[in-house]
Amino acid sequence: MTRIPDCFGMPVFFMTPILIAWLVLVFGGGAAAAGQQLVSLRRIERKLDAWLNQQGVSLPPQARISEGVQRLARDPVHKKEAIMLHQAETGLGFAEARSEVEDFIKTIVRS
Repeated sequence: MTRIPDCFGMPVFFMTPILIAWLVLVFGGGAAAAGQQLVSLRRIERKLDAWLNQQGVSLPPQARISEGVQRLARDPVHKKEAIMLHQAETGLGFAEARSEVEDFIKTIVRS
């Protein structure tokens, strides 16, 4: 007679769904925590921006834009990609991201 392999006293085919559920809970929770950190970071950035505005401090466009976005924005052909990357990095809407990238481009042209 063929014996069915077991794991912790249960047949293996019963343990597979339990193992899959456990993996989803463990690794799915990590993704949720990372998403929560991103939300918290954006909230802190908004508060810091509001405080800086209240104090009358304005940052130059270069300080608000990452190096990758700056590199793309320097080439007019890649302006749309620069806006989309800035939008993805900051969580801004398209119009706000476009405005910041265009402000950066204006400072390059003046230099």
